[in-house]
Amino acid sequence: MNTDRNSLSGTDAPSASDWHAAALARIRRVEAAPLPVNIGALLDEATADTPDRIALHVIDTGERISYAALRERVDRIARALQEKGVRRGGKVAVMLPNVAEMPITWLALARLGAVMVPVNTRSTGHELRYVLDDSGATHLVLHGDFLPVLDAVPAPRPWLDAVIVVGTPRADEHDWHTLHDAADPRAALRDVPPALDDLMNIQYTSGTTAG
Repeated sequence: MNTDRNSLSGTDAPSASDWHAAALARIRRVEAAPLPVNIGALLDEATADTPDRIALHVIDTGERISYAALRERVDRIARALQEKGVRRGGKVAVMLPNVAEMPITWLALARLGAVMVPVNTRSTGHELRYVLDDSGATHLVLHGDFLPVLDAVPAPRPWLDAVIVVGTPRADEHDWHTLHDAADPRAALRDVPPALDDLMNIQYTSGTTAG
């Protein structure tokens, strides 16, 4: 039996040029759509569209957080961080593993217009000190497991305004969850909202180029 491509795929199958033209048209539509003014606005839009959809799934713990719950947690810690002196354009070092508090903190800093300085969880005290000094970070959010790394950073540390711990804080340190739970997610933020071109991250790498 003789067959040809058209009989198998149908005579109405689009040609390569038709597919390419359709793809370009779709790209132009996407590019023409207005962008949210900042990451906080993007989270607001997603929450308004699908409040009950899962936004965050932490595989290690099985925790699932909907968009509505995520926005509330982001807004709480954003206001708590602002109460501790974090401002638009300020640098905040974050040394957290794969826990829900990591993306929540990042989104909260983006909501404020602050700059997150992620710290590798394998960093030594010497490396942490370098990142803090070089970035100009005035706040540090870290997991309790990494307090020994902080202890290896020579004291005093007058440039560090606050240390916020996910876990059990010590004297002169703050508990992330206590700050989060005490904050009012509806309270107005004091600073001007961040703009599209505002800096969000200062990323330090190991210097490798490929693997």
